[in-house]
Amino acid sequence: MSKSNPKDIPEHLRLEHQKILHIWNVMKSINLTPKLFILAFLKNEHIEVNIRRAMWGAPDGWNSTRTVLDHIRGVVCNNGIEGIDNWRNYILEEAKGYVTSEGPKSHDPREGVTWFSANTVEPSFFSPESRAARDQHLTTTGSPFLYQLLRSKLGRNVEDTLDEDRVELSEDLRDLIDLEGDTLPHGPASEGTRRERRAVSVALGACSMTGFVCNRRDNGLQLANAVTLLACGVTERVNSYFHWLGLASSRKTALMALASLGRFAKQMIIHKIKSAGALRPLICIDNIDFEQTVHTKTVEKTSRMFHGTWGYLHSVDPQLLAQVNPSDLTLESYKKSLTDFTDKVVKPSSFFPTNNQCQHFCEVVKSQIAQVLFSYVAQIKDPKRVPRHPPPIDPIRPHVPDITMLKMMIASDNSSEGISEVLQGITNQTGETLLEASAHLQVMEGDLGTYCNLESLRALRRPSQHPDENLGNIFMLLGASHILWNIAQAIFLLHFGDSSNSEDLGAWHTLDSLGASSDKPITKKDFTLMISNMQRVHEVTILHCLLNIIGQTDATDMDEELPMWEPVRAEAVIDECYDQLFSPKSCREAEKEAKKVDAPNPKLANLLLRLHDFATVLEADRSMKAGDIGRLLNVWRMWSVMAQGIRGLDKYAIHLPRMLILLTEVLPPGLQKVLQHSMLVTPSGRDGHFVGKDFFLEVQNCWLKYVYNNSGIGTNIRRLMDGFSLNISMLRELVHDMAGLSGNNYIQQSHKCRLTTGSINSFLQMAKQYDPLCKSKKNYNFIPPMLPDIYKKGMIFIKDNYKSVHTEKIQRFNPVFTLSFDELQLEINANTDPDPNGSDDDIN
Repeated sequence: MSKSNPKDIPEHLRLEHQKILHIWNVMKSINLTPKLFILAFLKNEHIEVNIRRAMWGAPDGWNSTRTVLDHIRGVVCNNGIEGIDNWRNYILEEAKGYVTSEGPKSHDPREGVTWFSANTVEPSFFSPESRAARDQHLTTTGSPFLYQLLRSKLGRNVEDTLDEDRVELSEDLRDLIDLEGDTLPHGPASEGTRRERRAVSVALGACSMTGFVCNRRDNGLQLANAVTLLACGVTERVNSYFHWLGLASSRKTALMALASLGRFAKQMIIHKIKSAGALRPLICIDNIDFEQTVHTKTVEKTSRMFHGTWGYLHSVDPQLLAQVNPSDLTLESYKKSLTDFTDKVVKPSSFFPTNNQCQHFCEVVKSQIAQVLFSYVAQIKDPKRVPRHPPPIDPIRPHVPDITMLKMMIASDNSSEGISEVLQGITNQTGETLLEASAHLQVMEGDLGTYCNLESLRALRRPSQHPDENLGNIFMLLGASHILWNIAQAIFLLHFGDSSNSEDLGAWHTLDSLGASSDKPITKKDFTLMISNMQRVHEVTILHCLLNIIGQTDATDMDEELPMWEPVRAEAVIDECYDQLFSPKSCREAEKEAKKVDAPNPKLANLLLRLHDFATVLEADRSMKAGDIGRLLNVWRMWSVMAQGIRGLDKYAIHLPRMLILLTEVLPPGLQKVLQHSMLVTPSGRDGHFVGKDFFLEVQNCWLKYVYNNSGIGTNIRRLMDGFSLNISMLRELVHDMAGLSGNNYIQQSHKCRLTTGSINSFLQMAKQYDPLCKSKKNYNFIPPMLPDIYKKGMIFIKDNYKSVHTEKIQRFNPVFTLSFDELQLEINANTDPDPNGSDDDIN
């Protein structure tokens, strides 16, 4: 179409308003108004008219078309409130149409896209990748118009609502030190991203809610939320309210999903066993008790106790397996190693420390002194000069462990018959027969009671030529955490003292002066607190000696910056403290003072013995956290000796040395390394956060027993077995993921056991009165009984029995006597009392 020359336009039509008025007069002459003309122009289907309006809706012409619409809006809205209301109502009607038209069409595929069946859901449904895929579909295909509308609104107004949160968070972050495993928001640096995440999450949630209310088959978010609420212990009443709002599916749907996840977990157990390589997954088990209470009892329904056993499969780290000879991991190699060790005599050198180990323990003690010095007295200019941690020996590679929970079994491991049922139950879950399972080496781990019951069952079935009955392919290791807890308890009780005598300076007196509970730890309820109290007693005693050395009478205010020291001064103070509290010379002098005929004073000797014994407990605890199995084995060697001279550890005095020899001398080298490096795990995959595998299982027991058993829905044993026990790891992850879904970041905190300034000064006042370090010549009326040196006593016991003609007591440390099935060994065992010292008060 040719363009007209502006010079050809009449002079009276060259201005814009002249053109408009001229066109208006022409339309009026043919009975048209501007609105009728525009309406006809847009609706008429004549080809010539259609060609002339074609660019109005085309991408190239959209900008000018939008300009026209914007000016129409301006004209309408210029007519006051009524005009604005008219325009809003028009836009609202258009928006309603678009929102109503959004959503999946009847012919679109739904399953796995917008609809997820609770009967077929798998753990991958809860993964971040699946959640992101559902969100992507919702924002691009499901409800893009509604999402963008809400996102725009939230993006403009969310900033004001977060200002108050910012102030609250800055106050909460002050108390981070004493939180253990908590999840807290990150910091102001991430507020921008958090603001963005909040707007996106709210918009996605609103779109999903509307989609679910309109069509219950759009249930991705709702199904995930229903299972998450179940994992968090939310009651069914609250869940029903969220279901009414469209935020979650019903509780019945959540339980169906949990049952589906349980079926998937059962198949995963079979897969782990079938796909195992040279060494099958290690099995860690523990007993668990419930009471199923019925308020209104009948003949059919009454309260009953449930005694069960629970555990998990721990697949060994593939990188660790790649470092050893696969032939060392076979059942044949294991049996050959037992045969080769049959005639060997257990020697004291298996338990007594070498020169290198003695030197390392000296460095361990000095590192403990250094930690106290640099935490409460001074700081050093060059921290590398004076290490706060002992040298590593054999650290474990930190990685997230491959753990598969077993189904809780209605079988208690507190007897030989019970452990037999447990083994049968585990075999049933792995999809094998007993004969098939007996062809593979199976290593298990448990507490002392489970260990003894398995050995008792082995003795009852001996002799047997049936491989599916003689347990020749199974052996059990003691859990590292239970070893720590029980031996630490025995040591603590030895040095606890008489709390009824105010002049007795046992550990109770130190705890009392620190403001902590001085109750005797005779019940097995809170081992973590017991270890923490032992650390407090140990560190404040070392701190008292350090302050005496530098001539300081009061503790430094912890809120103030500690003074700066030169490395040379710090090393000299640490060496002096070591000489006074831990050196052999100081111990001999204190022992002489305690054994004086005229005026015996065992107070200092008791204190030095306590420091030495408590130092082993702290080293075991810290080596476990550090994941250094070499350091831990050194402590176990010392405890194997100490257990011979202390009351209450009669069974540990046999089974701990037996396990130590098994792990260090009897088994093939490759199997030794694999099992040693599999004693500890770090659930988070972080270095310095290792725990015993039995401790990890205790945590799962706590969640099952005190969270999911007390969630307001009553105790249902079958539900706990089929649903919760198999999926406990995933349910815990859902609980922790709630923080991330709330726009927060994880700040994982480890519990810090620190002494306060007030507690230290309170202890120093007590020390000034009673003089535990015996620095003054003041005489006291009360003379405490002298405590035994259990390490020295244990060494004498082992030496005497090794030199004795009757070597049964030391030969009982040989693990072959219980694991071998040779006739010769049967005769030896028949003539050997497996437990001449009696049994422990509480074998756990």
